[in-house]
Amino acid sequence: MKRLKHVLTAMLMLWLAAGCKDAASSQQQQQEDARQHLETLIQPYLDQMQQIEHVIYSDTVLGREAEWELAKEYKQLADEMGNILKEQARENIGNEMGFLLVTQYLDPIDDAKLLDALIPQMPDDIRQREEVAAIEQQLEAGKAIEVGRIMADIVMNTPEGEPLSVMEEVKKNKLTIIHFWASWCGACRNEMALLKQLYAEHQPEGLGMVGISIDESAADWNRAIGELKLAWPQISDLKGWECDAARRFQIRSLPFIIVVDSNGRIVQKGLPAEELKQFIGRQLL
Repeated sequence: MKRLKHVLTAMLMLWLAAGCKDAASSQQQQQEDARQHLETLIQPYLDQMQQIEHVIYSDTVLGREAEWELAKEYKQLADEMGNILKEQARENIGNEMGFLLVTQYLDPIDDAKLLDALIPQMPDDIRQREEVAAIEQQLEAGKAIEVGRIMADIVMNTPEGEPLSVMEEVKKNKLTIIHFWASWCGACRNEMALLKQLYAEHQPEGLGMVGISIDESAADWNRAIGELKLAWPQISDLKGWECDAARRFQIRSLPFIIVVDSNGRIVQKGLPAEELKQFIGRQLL
C-alpha cells in the first residue's frame, strides 16, 4: 500500500513539474493522460484495501476466521492491482511512467524476470540513469545465486571466534544445507526439531549442515545454540540484517534454506522444512 501510494505521488509530482515547463507539449499531455488512466485503474483497489485496513485496525472485535477472510481479500486485491501496475510498466516502458514503475514498484528480487525483459526496451537516455543501473546490478547479483550456479565461499567466525569456510564444509558432503536463522526468530526455532531429525537420519548418507545466524548479540546466539542443542557448524558475522551472506543471497525473511552439492552448486533454495525433508530424501536415495 505504502509503495503504491509512493508511485502515484512521484508520478503526480513529475507530471505537474513537466506541465509547468511545457503545458502545451503533446508529449506531456500523453503522459498526463497515462497518469490519469493508471490512477483510474488502481484507485478502486486502493479504496477497497483502505476499507479493509480500517476494519482490521478499528476497535471492532473480529473473530479469527473473519480476520483470515479479510486478509485473503486484501491479498487478492493487492495481487490484482500489482498485475495492473506490471502491465502498465510493459505498456509505458518507453516513457517516464515506465521508468517510475520499474524503479519504484517492480522488485529486483520478486520481479527479476520481468525487469530483465523490460529494461532492454527502455530508451537509452532512460536506461542510462543511475536508478536503472542500480537495478541492473541487483539483477546481475541475483543471477549469481540462481539454482545451478556455484556459490561463492562464505567465511565467518564460529562461536569460538575461529574463521570457518562454508566451502570447506561443503566439500566434505554429498549435499549441504545452509540454514539462515536467528535466535529471536520463532519460526526458525520451530523448525529446528525437523532439521535435527533430518541431520541425524541423513548424515551417514552424506548430508551436512551449516547454520548462519543473523544475530547481532553473541550472547543470544550462543545461548540459542546451547538451548537448541545444534550439532552442526554455526557461523555469524553478528551484523544482523547487514550480514554479508544474507545480503549476497538477497534474504529478506527467516528461516531460509539453501542446498548445495559437494562442488558448491546450488541445487535448491527457499524450501520450507517439510518440503526440504522430502527433497533431501529423494536426492540421497
